[in-house]
Amino acid sequence: FGWASYTSLNPSPAARWHHSMASDGVGIFMFGGEANGVYFRDLWYLDTSYPPRPSWTRLQVAGIANRKLASMRVMGDRVWLFGGLVPKYCYLTGGCGVNASTYDASSDMFYLNLGD
Repeated sequence: FGWASYTSLNPSPAARWHHSMASDGVGIFMFGGEANGVYFRDLWYLDTSYPPRPSWTRLQVAGIANRKLASMRVMGDRVWLFGGLVPKYCYLTGGCGVNASTYDASSDMFYLNLGD
């Protein structure tokens, strides 16, 4: 066995950690995360039904705050997201997450309807 590396896919998400990922059986959704104190709220989809190689697509979504460490699951035609850590004072504001040093645990739940 050996790992295949796809490091030069373009476009692709910014480097990060503590992001959320879930598969729909064909590809992989990736949401949020953090890099050096900057929290993300972007949603990406990695289409793994290639050849010749996988490709990332950024999905345009709104209505959720920047966060990391959320739980994510695809069930049927919905992507579910629960909880995570959200920078203080950053719920649903566009400029939050830069140099975040304090955060709140979140208990909110969201779903994205893939049938829309």
